[in-house]
Amino acid sequence: MKYVKIKGTGSYLPGEPISNDNLCTLFGIDEWILENLGINNRYWSVDIKTTELTKKGYEMAAEASKKAISSAGLESKEIDTLILVTAVPDYLMPNSAVMVQEKLGISECNVLELHAACAGSMQALEMAYNAVCCGKSQNALICCFNLMSPTSIRELSAERRNNISTLDLLNVCMFGDGASAIVVSASDEPGILYVANNSVGLGRKPGMMLLAGAAVYPYSNDVIDKGLDKWQHDANAILKYGRGLSQRALKEMLTTTGKKYSDISYYIFPQANPAMLKEDIKSLSKLEDFPATRIYMNVDRIGNTSTPALFIALDELNSQGKLHSGELISIVGGEASKWMYGSVLIKW
Repeated sequence: MKYVKIKGTGSYLPGEPISNDNLCTLFGIDEWILENLGINNRYWSVDIKTTELTKKGYEMAAEASKKAISSAGLESKEIDTLILVTAVPDYLMPNSAVMVQEKLGISECNVLELHAACAGSMQALEMAYNAVCCGKSQNALICCFNLMSPTSIRELSAERRNNISTLDLLNVCMFGDGASAIVVSASDEPGILYVANNSVGLGRKPGMMLLAGAAVYPYSNDVIDKGLDKWQHDANAILKYGRGLSQRALKEMLTTTGKKYSDISYYIFPQANPAMLKEDIKSLSKLEDFPATRIYMNVDRIGNTSTPALFIALDELNSQGKLHSGELISIVGGEASKWMYGSVLIKW
């Protein structure tokens, strides 16, 4: 069997950081929401002054992909599988994956698109891992993007402000745009030691929903009047079930691989918001032998980027020279849309 290794990483954040002061000054958002959330900056592809969309999702994904391919020491033509993951596609059709292929100048390759949010990158990684293991792919590109600012800026418009709730404002302040990418290749030495995904949502209502815009609720005045075009965020359910997903994924990974907490140099957990991540750290710190200082956090600096978040964090560690050959890195993903989780153990 071939070994599979992450050969390159890349990420992209649009525009300049949008600070809490920007949101307070331009849109009159209460400071207490921002203070309790703990996010200091986020990046939007929409210009907050002109409301113009400056980068589409596939354009951000292409920028991150170019960096990942360069980081891997490859050319675009050497990519034979392209998997794109997003929860908010640019269009219903065509899909964004073929648009990334076009931007990268890849004449032919296997192109797949996965509709998923926070756990989607782990699902795509398992797909790429399997493709390389069975010999169907030599160099697989996974790219992810999140593009929520068009929804956010609409919520802040004058005609909608009277109907905006605290949860609406929470979503506006919490989510940011961005993209990430990794290249997964066949290797002569071990790289990805473990990757697995699972769904435990039977009998549980989704914690995050956006119902409008597809077949069941196509856009209409009635759909908008009912608020179905808004992100519906069940904060209590996420607090109840969300942290359990991460810890379950981590426990299963360690049990299967026989590794100890202290064997791992860096942990990348879901970057939902600083408050939740700090609760994760507090809970895990109670476990014997768990090195809580090794959990990497960037959500306070860039916001919750959802789908690309985990690989943005990996790329930051890589580009900063913090990852060294032979070190173990664990990445854990959890998704509240219907309670999915995944994890990977990487030997760098």
